[in-house]
Amino acid sequence: MKQPLTGFEPELRKRGRPSPINETSLRSKLSDLHGAFEYHWAEIGWKLQRARTIAAVRKALQPITHLRSSVELFLHESTETTSMKELRESRKATDGLRIGLRKANAEERETAERLERALGALKDMGPDDQLQQLCEKRKRRRADISEKVQELRNRLEASEHRVRRQEAYIAQSELLDFIGSKRYTLSPLTFANAMAGLPFISWRQSAIRCRRLDAGHRFPLQYEMFQEVARALATPPKTAEQAIEQAKKYLLTSKRQSQLSIQWLRDKWYFFRVAIETAYADKTERAAMPFKVFAEYQRRTSSPSRVDQVMQEEERL
Repeated sequence: MKQPLTGFEPELRKRGRPSPINETSLRSKLSDLHGAFEYHWAEIGWKLQRARTIAAVRKALQPITHLRSSVELFLHESTETTSMKELRESRKATDGLRIGLRKANAEERETAERLERALGALKDMGPDDQLQQLCEKRKRRRADISEKVQELRNRLEASEHRVRRQEAYIAQSELLDFIGSKRYTLSPLTFANAMAGLPFISWRQSAIRCRRLDAGHRFPLQYEMFQEVARALATPPKTAEQAIEQAKKYLLTSKRQSQLSIQWLRDKWYFFRVAIETAYADKTERAAMPFKVFAEYQRRTSSPSRVDQVMQEEERL
């Protein structure tokens, strides 16, 4: 039976209501989300920052669907509006059903064993009215408890689905509230901080707690390169030719020449140039240009053709 997207063990009891998500689980989700946002920022950052509806949030996060455990709730479509209080009540009811089902399963096993013993005794004894009646009684009891078990399974499954829908709504609406709050600069780290604790705590609580944790950097070079592309294309020119010249000048004169991100972009200048041309050909919104350019750059460098490899060798800066 599929388990709901809960299961985080509470922290050691402190004053007030215990937290429904402990530091280990919070740090794990934070690390996964931060790494995904760093690597895929060019694909999701622009759309996510501009999301104004829950549907837009789900659409923006599509490129990281592979992170099932960390982002599934943010992608699950749910129209069931709820509150944190109602969600806590639903979880409590689900936990009660789960406990009831465990007890019923144990009772079902016991009645099955009792029936087997009675049938065995009847087989050993031969025809016996008293044993026959006892077997029939235990068969009825076995049927009754099996019916009860199935009923509890159905109720638990329905309750788990409801909790899942409620969790999805809370997670997505809280994320939308974070985007619209304008309290933080929207970056891979601030998004990861706000999302890691959802839907167990609010995005504000999540952001506060995660700031004390080390998110780690799983793909620092990717995000640093995106930032350099954004600097190179600051106030993007009107034409691709002007943008290419501006980016080339930036890479050749940047004070951060020793940085690996600058060196990498210079070495793969061919892909950078083609990505700029593609973005302008697609009539990309100027403010979104760094996102479009770097997303195209990543796509091309991830699986270059032999022609691309040859051209890259010729066009290094």
